[in-house]
Amino acid sequence: MGMSYINQRSNFTDSYKLNMDVYKIDEDILFMGSSRAHHVYVPSVIEDTLGTPVYNAALWGRENIYFQYAMLNLILERYTPKIIFYEVHPIDILKTSYSDTERLNILSPYIGISDATDSLMESTGKYTYYKLSHLYRYNGDLINDLCGITIIKNSQLDGGYKPLYAHVKAGEKPDDFNFPIDSVKLDLMNKFISLCKKNDIKLVFTCSPMYLRSPQIVETFDKFDSIAVSNQIPYIDNLSNAEIVNNPRFFADRGHLNNEGAHKFSSIFAHQAKILLKDEKE
Repeated sequence: MGMSYINQRSNFTDSYKLNMDVYKIDEDILFMGSSRAHHVYVPSVIEDTLGTPVYNAALWGRENIYFQYAMLNLILERYTPKIIFYEVHPIDILKTSYSDTERLNILSPYIGISDATDSLMESTGKYTYYKLSHLYRYNGDLINDLCGITIIKNSQLDGGYKPLYAHVKAGEKPDDFNFPIDSVKLDLMNKFISLCKKNDIKLVFTCSPMYLRSPQIVETFDKFDSIAVSNQIPYIDNLSNAEIVNNPRFFADRGHLNNEGAHKFSSIFAHQAKILLKDEKE
């Protein structure tokens, strides 16, 4: 039983989602981003309002713009979605100590599919090893993948959405994203935007509600508004949506909605998106 065989049949969260994104999805509408999209946008709820197939292609784990740009290129090797809702996050434009090129390593099983992705993978410092050793591409998640074909049940059956069932705890503090702008990430964000335009993909920036919001977080998300305006991209900003943020029962932690909150917010978002898409057609 080869490593690729195990990986592509695994219900382990990362492997299942990546293989769906690269090899199988064909929905007209995609959501991309990190955990604040993965745990938030419920395709079945949004499809009911928009009447269009939706897939949540986002992945937890601080998957920043390095990962997102690489993944978009992988997806475009097979098909072209009509609309991408991109859940922006501070890690997409800030030079943090914990979310940089290492986020690309998870894409090592897909070397050889996209030249653009392979070129970006070279920045990890491990590309040569991945290129030479098929085993090396998979060994990081071998135990998880084995569990994924034996004991782990698939938790992403609603169009890639992964629910959280926890509730925010008292005493939590907001994240403090006090980092400088990363010019390389900003350049990749612009490349992501350009790639969507080149392929006639309607790109929409989104921002889901956050229970605890520091001044630095608000300031960073304001920068995405400036990027959206300068590139003529719609931005659906729900960071401080009162209907959600004033109800702690909707949150799993300071920055993520739980399953109840995700369903409630997805209904709100679906109507916002319907109005946006209708207005832009007229």
